[in-house]
Amino acid sequence: MFKKLLPDLAAWQERHGRPFTFITEASVNLAEDDQLLDWMRQAGFNRAFLGIETPVEASLKEAQKGQNLRHDLLDS
Repeated sequence: MFKKLLPDLAAWQERHGRPFTFITEASVNLAEDDQLLDWMRQAGFNRAFLGIETPVEASLKEAQKGQNLRHDLLDS
């Protein structure tokens, strides 16, 4: 749903001289979607707070944070 909104938000921002900037909170797996990141930049998102609990794989598994296990944390 959010991805569908971003192109329209970016176009609105462009038409109105980019009056707003946005921030969001996300998991590190946000780095996996280049198209989403590009649309977010175009829409005016300039910061993302990433929820990084721990780099310890066993702890991430115990906390069921599978999205943080898909890729190397530092690479993401």
